[in-house]
Amino acid sequence: MKNTFDDENVKEIDKLFRLVPYPQHIEDEKKVCVEISEGPFSGTILEFGKFSLNAKENEELTADYEYDIIYVPEDKRDVEYTDEEGEEFESMVGDILMSFIYKQFKEKEEHGQDREPDTITLN
Repeated sequence: MKNTFDDENVKEIDKLFRLVPYPQHIEDEKKVCVEISEGPFSGTILEFGKFSLNAKENEELTADYEYDIIYVPEDKRDVEYTDEEGEEFESMVGDILMSFIYKQFKEKEEHGQDREPDTITLN
């Protein structure tokens, strides 16, 4: 994951994905997934799960998160990826999640807090 996030970083990260409905439950508009739109994993769809921020005194803020890969395009299913590519994928997924958090924080900062504190909305 990136060490810092600002509007410019988030704009670049936002080019890597798009929000899509959950493939098996298209009628359920509340379920939103992320489709990777660039790079070797383009077309892959994932859904974020549990998330927590961890802050310890005198240390960097870290995040723990879960995600499920919901769909892998046919042409990518049997591909052998290198460890480096796997690490890049994990980093990209973390960056995408952190961009959501950054945007949520900025929105609350600018418009006041109108949601429950433990809710992150993908929009």
